[in-house]
Amino acid sequence: MKKNIFVAATIVLIEWIEFSFYAYLVAKLSPLFFAGVSAHLAILMGFGSFAVSYFARPIGGIIFGYIGDYSGRKPALFYSMTLMGIVTFAIGLLPTYTMIGILAPILLIIFRFLQGLAVAGNLTGAAIFIAEHHNNKSYLVSSWVSTFSALGMLIGAATSIIVSLTIMPAWAWRVPFIFIGIIGVIFAGYVRHSLTEPKIYQAEKYKGLIATLILTLIKNYKMPMLKTAALAAFVGVYIYTCNVWWVSYAIENNYFTNVQARSLATLGQASVVILTPLMAMLGDVVGGYLLMTIGFIGAAITAFLLFALTGFYNIYVIGAVHILYALFNTSVTAVMFKYLVDIFPTKVRYSGQAISWNIAVAIFGGTAPFIAQLLSESYKAPFIPSLYVIAIALVALLVNGLPQKSK
Repeated sequence: MKKNIFVAATIVLIEWIEFSFYAYLVAKLSPLFFAGVSAHLAILMGFGSFAVSYFARPIGGIIFGYIGDYSGRKPALFYSMTLMGIVTFAIGLLPTYTMIGILAPILLIIFRFLQGLAVAGNLTGAAIFIAEHHNNKSYLVSSWVSTFSALGMLIGAATSIIVSLTIMPAWAWRVPFIFIGIIGVIFAGYVRHSLTEPKIYQAEKYKGLIATLILTLIKNYKMPMLKTAALAAFVGVYIYTCNVWWVSYAIENNYFTNVQARSLATLGQASVVILTPLMAMLGDVVGGYLLMTIGFIGAAITAFLLFALTGFYNIYVIGAVHILYALFNTSVTAVMFKYLVDIFPTKVRYSGQAISWNIAVAIFGGTAPFIAQLLSESYKAPFIPSLYVIAIALVALLVNGLPQKSK
């Protein structure tokens, strides 16, 4: 059982290092791949390529969701991880605009699209795998997926600080892509030969066609899919606006230096890693829904404080707000995977979660930095980017409070 948790959580760790490292380096990579335009437009185009990876995720959710329900949880995890490792390695070797011209951003966008396909089969799938092996007994068991995904983002953020140091050579950003890509492919091979399918899945696996599966979900599981989508939208918008995009916002507006901004974001992610299992244990005591409710409301308040206070240039105040960000982040993410597993039956669980989660993060999460950048440039009031986060948090609170029919 411990092996299953460790392996599935490590899959998430590796894939989220691969996927998030680019997000933290948008300000650094944009001039390399989107040259010949203003600095503001280059960053906007960089976040546009970030959004492209999310547009691929609904397609990946359908593909890997069906594989997960029809062929098995293990094949879905193996194929998604292999694809992610190969593409991440390729990004590390990609020539820049000065080397091959317009082909550079085109290839970068294609590779980011493929990364989006790959990660779509990973996060919810790993949580399902763990929960089903352990009969979904507690929030703590399922929370290890959230912990390791946060750890992956933390490592991605910390690595972005290292490669951005002035003492580093210009090509230093390539090394993490190449290294983690190789590790990902190697570990995928281990996954293929080491994991076993959950017994509950083997007893209730889906045996129909993909079209029938999708129609079944639309007809019978609208409310679970809506609840999943609302959660995914909240998590995507909150994390990518208040942590990932905030780094570029703080640097671009000269509120903090490159290293200061990245260090503050890293503090937030480190706090998420520490708090996730603690909040999961609290969820086992007070209940997951109560904890999520507190998280949605607290996130809305924290988003406003973060952007309203950044302009005061006080690193200690913003550090404290990033810890608050982590507290309310984990109030939701520490308990959400058990909650999602509970609202879907086994035979459509992988597809139901993968499709609805990835459609929502494509529409809301992947575009969050792009929308935040547009709002920031269009309206000069510092709290404006937080309004989008507040709106999504309130919608998630409302939707997950709606009753659903039991199946």
